[in-house]
Amino acid sequence: MKYFLLFSAAVFLLSAISAFDKKLRIRRFTIKSRKLSDIPIKIMVISDMHMRADRQILAAVKSEKPDIIALCGDVLDERQSTDKKYEKMIGLLRELKSCAPIYSVCGNHDLRADCCEKYMSDIEKIGIVTLENRAEYYIKNGVSFCISGIADPMTRSRDKSFSVDDSIFIGGNSDYKLMLYHRATFSDKIAATFKPDLLLTGHVHGGQWRIPFWRGILSPERSFFPKYEGGMYRENETQIAVCRGSGSAPFLPRIFNPPEVMLLTLEKENTK
Repeated sequence: MKYFLLFSAAVFLLSAISAFDKKLRIRRFTIKSRKLSDIPIKIMVISDMHMRADRQILAAVKSEKPDIIALCGDVLDERQSTDKKYEKMIGLLRELKSCAPIYSVCGNHDLRADCCEKYMSDIEKIGIVTLENRAEYYIKNGVSFCISGIADPMTRSRDKSFSVDDSIFIGGNSDYKLMLYHRATFSDKIAATFKPDLLLTGHVHGGQWRIPFWRGILSPERSFFPKYEGGMYRENETQIAVCRGSGSAPFLPRIFNPPEVMLLTLEKENTK
């Protein structure tokens, strides 16, 4: 009985440590397409920081040396937005920008925060490119593709429609089209409406609480077992990358759900 109790206590302690593990994970995926160049491109996807200026993210960026950083929303959090936290976050973004170009879209928490207007101004001064219903070409070493972003239509209303169409894209059908949008919960609708080759999203926090070795339990919309809770998905010709994020709401801790960033390597698909 004594040894059983010791074993049970050890299992409980290890489970508790694992459940609230805050060590950042880097989840790696390879994306292939005939539209891509022979030169691989690495994209670091960061989402849902929620005012948590995690220095582990900077270490990951410096270690992996991505060509692009995609910031998929909810850098801010209106419920925990103090001046001190804000300045630390802007400082971290400035350091990240010194490592690689950053393209961003706003999430619902960014748009609801009192400091949203200041945030948009500050990141523009840093040199972060904001993509709200517009697109740009990314060009490096002879590699070029279209990168765009869609503004969230639901933050200040319950409107689930998207007032813009695929005319926001630059170039033709032969161009590789990469899109940023915060809410992974609408990935199927984004894919059907805009038909990007690759959609980068966040918002769902990996289901917030996870059943180990299975899936996430809860979405921010309070729906159970969300379809897009983290990882790679496909809707017709659109590949969807859902980042579980690195932060959390203050009253809802992550359980069995360590913080993460995604590292996507885009490569040319060779067909014979």
